[in-house]
Amino acid sequence: MADVRPFIVRPDDALIDALARVNANHRGAGVVVDGRRQVLGTVSDTDIRHALMRGADETAPVSSVMAKRLARASRLPITVEVDDGKLVDVQPRSPDGPAPVAMVMAGGRGKRLRPYTDKVPKP
Repeated sequence: MADVRPFIVRPDDALIDALARVNANHRGAGVVVDGRRQVLGTVSDTDIRHALMRGADETAPVSSVMAKRLARASRLPITVEVDDGKLVDVQPRSPDGPAPVAMVMAGGRGKRLRPYTDKVPKP
C-alpha cells in the first residue's frame, strides 16, 4: 500500500492550494476526502485549471470543482481503492498498463424481484 497523503485534498482547500497538491504528487490528480477519510470525489489539475480560466476565484473551495462520482476516476492517472466509502489506497497508474478492473459486490434478499428470485438468484 502506498502513502495516500500526497493524494488527499480536503473539500475546503482553496483551488490554488489543491492545484499545488495535485501537481506535487506528480500525477496531477487527487482524492477529495473529509475528516473521517470518507471519499467525496476526485479532482485533477485540469479540473482546477479550467475553473480558474473560467474566472473562478483561486480561494474558492475545491469542492466546487471536484467530480462527485468515482466512475470519472477511470480517466485519472491514479487508481483509487475505496472500502465502505473510505479511502484505502491510491496507486499511480502506468500510462502503458492495462485499464483498471473493478468488482462490485452487492447483496440483498431479492424481494423486489420475487417470484423470480425464489428459484433463480440475482446475477
